[in-house]
Amino acid sequence: FKRLDLDGTNTKLILDASALAASYVWLYNTDGSQTITIGEDAAEAAEAMDSTHLTLAPYEFAWLPWDSTVDLYADTSSACKLEIGIFEKS
Repeated sequence: FKRLDLDGTNTKLILDASALAASYVWLYNTDGSQTITIGEDAAEAAEAMDSTHLTLAPYEFAWLPWDSTVDLYADTSSACKLEIGIFEKS
């Protein structure tokens, strides 16, 4: 597991399809007031994401399968931390 700092200005790459195989992923929003959006974003910029896959409310977690066909990014409106665990399928 690792904690990623999200700065609230740009999206952050959290799952790199070119570096990982299909996996199970644990995501946990450790912040008590910020919402984190997970999705696709080719531009990696301050504009809206290209596609949203899920939203984590404060202190909410998600456990999901990821097939490693697209990169996934995290975005938030203010600085916070996202905990992530990656369990590659064998």
